[in-house]
Amino acid sequence: MAAGKTLYAVRLLILLALLVTAPFRKADAVNVTFQLEKLVDFGQGFVIAGNVAPLGNWDPAQAAFMTVTGDRDWSVTVDLVAASTVEYKPVKIVYDTRQVLEWLPGNNLVLNVPSKGPIYVFVNFP
Repeated sequence: MAAGKTLYAVRLLILLALLVTAPFRKADAVNVTFQLEKLVDFGQGFVIAGNVAPLGNWDPAQAAFMTVTGDRDWSVTVDLVAASTVEYKPVKIVYDTRQVLEWLPGNNLVLNVPSKGPIYVFVNFP
């Protein structure tokens, strides 16, 4: 009987610990796939740079590296904080060195990340 009470007490402590720490756990993430269709010269590619760590905090060398399927279909999938707002831009780069060739002109693009995913974002790069 004492073992049963001990097991119950341990379970109760675990439950209480989960309830107390719930507000401090990492925010839920949403799986976001960025897609871009653009033919580029051999040796060139794209990253998605933005104002959050998974997008490199605006540093193209640390940004989300897109991979190509076929000759023009680029994509990358990252986890972004659910129910957040993210600014981002595609950047054309030298594939091997990540040297910047061209940022998407104009204002930053804005993504209102939903509370649940996954989601797909098509980016136009003229």
